[in-house]
Amino acid sequence: MIVKGYVGKVGINEANKWSLQGIYVFNSLAVGGKEHLEYSFLKAKNAFEREINIANSLHIETMLILTGSRQIKKAIKLAGINENVNKIAAISEKNFELPLKRDDYVVKCTPQKLKYMGIDFIVPNKECDAFFENSAMLYLKR
Repeated sequence: MIVKGYVGKVGINEANKWSLQGIYVFNSLAVGGKEHLEYSFLKAKNAFEREINIANSLHIETMLILTGSRQIKKAIKLAGINENVNKIAAISEKNFELPLKRDDYVVKCTPQKLKYMGIDFIVPNKECDAFFENSAMLYLKR
């Protein structure tokens, strides 16, 4: 898996075009680190292999697991691309570059991301693990 961070505006049409090429982009605020995005992507692929997916696309299924939501609309609102998003997390199984400014810091776990995702119960020194707990609970409920 290759995970990269970018800064810049992306249109929905552009994001859809990239997803057809196997490059999936997300609002970086929903990504609790490189490992969180990799985990969510692999669990989404596994859901399709096991035929327990909720969404019809790998991109949306990854958003569901990223956000820990069973509601597609909510997952897209939190992890999707829109006119207000200018920090992008991208993942692909092959090497890629997007026509945006590269900034891998936007993929890192931050207190702002925890707040954005509504995560408030946190074990000290394990803040970023809360993202995995959200994702794992959704996957286990299937």
